[in-house]
Amino acid sequence: MAQRLPWKLFWRFYVGRRHMPQIFESRGSETCTKVYFGVGEPTCAEVIIANSFLAYVFAEYAVIHGDSKHRDYCQFHRSNLGSALLRLPLLSPASMELIAALTLGSLHMVEEGRVSHAWTLISNAMTLCQTLGYHRLDRYSGSDQETQTQLFWAVYSYENGLSLRLDRYSGIRDSDITLVIEPSHHRAIRFGRIQGRIYSHLYSLEGLASTDDARGEAAGVLAQEIQSIIDETQADIAVALCQNSTVDEDPARVIYLHCDLVCQSSMMSMVLRAIPAPRGTDAIDSCVTVARNTLDLHGQCMKLVDGCKDPLLMKRYISWAVLHTPFFPFSIVFEHGVRHSDTDDLDRLDRFAASFKSGTVSHEAMTHPHRLYELLSQAARLCVQLGPTPQHDNSMQSTFSDSVMVEPVADTPNDTSVEDIILPSGQDATFSIGDWFYSNQQFLRLLHEDIAY
Repeated sequence: MAQRLPWKLFWRFYVGRRHMPQIFESRGSETCTKVYFGVGEPTCAEVIIANSFLAYVFAEYAVIHGDSKHRDYCQFHRSNLGSALLRLPLLSPASMELIAALTLGSLHMVEEGRVSHAWTLISNAMTLCQTLGYHRLDRYSGSDQETQTQLFWAVYSYENGLSLRLDRYSGIRDSDITLVIEPSHHRAIRFGRIQGRIYSHLYSLEGLASTDDARGEAAGVLAQEIQSIIDETQADIAVALCQNSTVDEDPARVIYLHCDLVCQSSMMSMVLRAIPAPRGTDAIDSCVTVARNTLDLHGQCMKLVDGCKDPLLMKRYISWAVLHTPFFPFSIVFEHGVRHSDTDDLDRLDRFAASFKSGTVSHEAMTHPHRLYELLSQAARLCVQLGPTPQHDNSMQSTFSDSVMVEPVADTPNDTSVEDIILPSGQDATFSIGDWFYSNQQFLRLLHEDIAY
C-alpha cells in the first residue's frame, strides 16, 4: 500500500496530464521523501518518478499563478529527470516502478522532441508489461490488480501512438491482450487503440495492400469511433467553459482539452484521407473540410496557450499536438490549395506557419518549425502563381466536417515536401495513399533534425 499513490498519480497524469488535487495523500509522499530527504537509498526508477511528478506539479502551479519561481522549480526537476534517464539501466529486473519510470521518461522525451529515444523507453516498458503478464487477466493477483491494469493501458496507449508516428507496428497485438476492453474505458485508452488500428488497417504494408473497398470500409468504421471521442471532448470543453471558477482555478484544463481535440481531429483527417477518392481528386470533401477545421482549431489552441505566457506549456502543446501526433492536416490543405488554387487554403497555411512565431516561446524552440512551415507556405503560393489555375470549387460539405470544430479561428498544421505533395493532374488519385503517407513521414523526420532552414 505504501506505493499506491504514485500509480494513482501516474494514471491521473496519463489520462489528462492534469487534475492532481491531492498530491501527497496517504503514504505516497514516501517516494519524494526517499529521493530528496535521504530516507533510504532510492533506485534510479524512483528518482525518475519523483522528478516527473514534481516537475508536473510545479508546471501546473506556474500556469495557475504565472510566477517564474515555479517555472524554475519545474525546470530543475526536468533537468534532474533527464539526467536520471541517462543513468537508467534498461536491464534492471521488471517491476511496476521501472515500467512507470520508462513511461514517464518516454513522455519527457516526446516533449523534448526526441522521438526515437521516447520509442526506446516506451517499447521497453511494453516488453516489461508482457514479461510481468500485465496484459493477461489470468496473471493478476493481490491488491495491485487495478494498478497493474491501469499501468498497462497507459503504456499500451502511448506505445500505439508512437508506433503510428514512427510507422511501425505496436509491440503487442490486440489478440494477445486478454484484459477486458470496456466501452466505458477512458477515451485516452480508446483513442490509443484506434491509433494502433489506423496503422494496421490503413497505413501498414498489409493495410496499403488491401483493396480500395476494404480500406474504405475500415476507414469508415474508424472515423465513426473517432467522432464519438471528439463528441465527448467537445462536451467536456463546453462544461469547462461554463464553469468560470474552473477556468480561473485551472486554466490548463481547457487548454489540455483543446489539445486533445486537435489531436483527435488530426487523426480524423488522417483516417478520411485513406478513403479512396474519385479519380482526378486528391481527397474526399470531408477529409479536406476536417483538415481545414483542424488547422483553425490549432489556431484557437495556440491563442489559449499563448495567453498563459508559459514557455513550457507552449512547448508541450507543440510537442504533443503537432510533432508527436502524425499531424497531416497541413499536407492535405496544402495539396488541395495548390491543386485548386484556393486562396483561402493558402491563407490557412500562412496563419499556421505564423502561429509558431509566438513571443512566449524561446527562439531556439520555435525557429525550426516556424521556418520550415513558412518555407512550405511560400512554396505553395509560388506553385499557384507559376502553375495552371484549375476551376476552384469552394463548396465543401462533409459527413464528419463541422462537428469536428469548436469555433473556427484560423491556423494550420503540418506535413510534406513540396515535390511529394504536388501531383501531375493526370496521375491516378491512388498515387498512392502509401506514397502520400511515406512522404509525410519523411517530412515529420525533418522536424526532429537539427537543420538550419
